[in-house]
Amino acid sequence: MKKVISLLLAFCLMLPCAVIGANAEFAGLKCVVVGSPCELFGTTFDKDNTDNIMEHLGDGFYSKTYTADCDYQNVQLKVYVEQGDAWYGDKNGNNLVFNITEPGRFTVVFDSTSNTVDVYGDIIQGLHYYEPFYVYGNGDEGWLNNAADNAISYENEMEQTSYYPFSNEIYYLHLPGTAKNTNREFRICYDGRPEYISFGGTFPGYDVWTDAVFGGDPVTFDVDEDNSDLYIFLDLKDFDYITKTGARLAVVRLREGEDFRFPQKTDTRYYQEFKDQFFADGDWCTIKCYEELYYHTGERKTDWALIHAYTDEQEPLVIFGEFGDRFLHKYMGGVPFEFDYGIYDVKQNKFIGLETAYKSGDYPDLTRVMDLLNIGRLRGDIDLSGTLGILDATELQRVLAEYRSYPDGDAVWGYDLISYRDIGTENCLYISDVNKDGKRDINDVTEIQRILAGF
Repeated sequence: MKKVISLLLAFCLMLPCAVIGANAEFAGLKCVVVGSPCELFGTTFDKDNTDNIMEHLGDGFYSKTYTADCDYQNVQLKVYVEQGDAWYGDKNGNNLVFNITEPGRFTVVFDSTSNTVDVYGDIIQGLHYYEPFYVYGNGDEGWLNNAADNAISYENEMEQTSYYPFSNEIYYLHLPGTAKNTNREFRICYDGRPEYISFGGTFPGYDVWTDAVFGGDPVTFDVDEDNSDLYIFLDLKDFDYITKTGARLAVVRLREGEDFRFPQKTDTRYYQEFKDQFFADGDWCTIKCYEELYYHTGERKTDWALIHAYTDEQEPLVIFGEFGDRFLHKYMGGVPFEFDYGIYDVKQNKFIGLETAYKSGDYPDLTRVMDLLNIGRLRGDIDLSGTLGILDATELQRVLAEYRSYPDGDAVWGYDLISYRDIGTENCLYISDVNKDGKRDINDVTEIQRILAGF
């Protein structure tokens, strides 16, 4: 959203010259937001309401900003374009549907070059461009937002996550402050019609992906801690509608201080291959950790997996690796993988160390997955949040003004296995050196701002 807002600001700056050249054909369009309820839009789905005419920002983009005086449920809208008498909504022509969580502002944006509509604002929740999935079950005492037994409630609509790469088929529902109780039940259905498509299953424990059974029994479990923040996930990346198999679900209970987390325990479908390839001659050392963190899908099938594994064998050499904008810094070599991470190539039936996989260029999504899982340290992540944001620019400004000290771990030094450089403590790299010029100064603040603006 930050990138889009920055683009909108940039378009506003370009407005005086926006009507020249190829853009002229888009400047004269009359675009009107039409929607409900009338408390927001003045009238209901009224293409003749001149108060809802959108402003041309340039390059074929139009926008209209609204102020909500309270929260609203089930807001719906489209954009009407007078030229051609056309109504635009989602990619299937349906209304855009969302909730407004609190008083505030939101903006409707129409791209007339692609005829797409988007809605932006921190108060927007549950925006979908598809017929949604809902969680339903034995709602009571705060469970499933107090929905009646097996009733479909808009409050229990699942959101599409933006955290996974290629994640348009992963959905989640946040249930804050769930009360301690036994026999909590839920199923997940599509389009509010459980008689057509619904998923159930079993509960193997928190944080565990398990099979989502098409038409299965309700998932039943006990909430053993009071006021637990729970997330229910549905993963349809590998779902085959013909066989009705391949879907997964999970329940995550957040730890104190967390606001979101994907299931951390996955199935170990490649563990036997791991043991066969690395420990065929016997357990010459103890496996201290083995986790399959991520499965990459190519042509609807898993083609590689990211493995986190190490043993009790240690190497004293201090090493680090630079993977795009991420650093991994270890005080042990990590047996069998340097940095304790590796790739299992399903097609080749072969395990590959992380640095070898990265240097090969055969796994172009690897750095995106590392960003997803927040592996290592992200260049510019001054506030240690795991992502790059405006607070990082602010914190770095405070450091440069000597109101703060540099964060722990800002210096990256040791032996670089990627480029085979020996970086001593007097010539180390820095997380805060965002523009990679070897210095830590105000130019790094500017670089963070440029990245956030999408440049």
